[in-house]
Amino acid sequence: KISSSKGNVITLKELLEIYEPEIIMWIFASTRPNTEFAISFDLDVITMYEDFDRNERLYFGNEKTDISEELLDKEKRIYELSCVNIQKQQPLQIGFRHLTTISQVHELNVSKILEQFKDQIKNPFDKKRIETRTKCVINWLNEYAPEDFKFRVNSVAPKIELKENDKVAITSLINVLETKELTDEQLHQEFYEIMQKTKHNMKEFFGLFYKIIISKERGPKLASFILTIGKPRILKLLKESIKN
Repeated sequence: KISSSKGNVITLKELLEIYEPEIIMWIFASTRPNTEFAISFDLDVITMYEDFDRNERLYFGNEKTDISEELLDKEKRIYELSCVNIQKQQPLQIGFRHLTTISQVHELNVSKILEQFKDQIKNPFDKKRIETRTKCVINWLNEYAPEDFKFRVNSVAPKIELKENDKVAITSLINVLETKELTDEQLHQEFYEIMQKTKHNMKEFFGLFYKIIISKERGPKLASFILTIGKPRILKLLKESIKN
């Protein structure tokens, strides 16, 4: 029995719009024979992809684990049963969750999304995988993703009533982005230093910047989100927000 989260029977064609072929085979290979199971199209899709990617890393020895040799052999066998064309080295993995952010930053434009990973794609297999996964992500966003999971990066900063400490926070972040080259962890640390200076709590601080960037109260992890969107677009929105 294969059913969606709504309880409707679905076809293999519909499954392939959301799941890579290897993941569908992996689901069957990792389930005991004659066992009934349901394939969800809600947020469990992200978990399925994460579990498959972990299984692949285990197969290639790139995942730390304390499971027994017997269980590890079982995991490797499941992977072998899932993949028609097993590569000599671990294929490129771009997480499904991360791809949902990248895809929406680029307004679901497949060419722009693939351009984001051009330096990481080393062979035709990796390119094909990223193309397939990207199309699955776009289909999921269009058909099944919860509304609070979706966003659109503003082209123009919305008009927001700013307090004085909001303006100081925005100006401080502008200065950080213009003067420093930071990783997402380092940028995240900068947020806390700005919060200490402006007396914002976390909800106020993060909510302020999500409103400016996507007109929502919440969104993807802010530091990596800002770096993914790129400094030029973010700086434009931040400077416009102060002028408004």
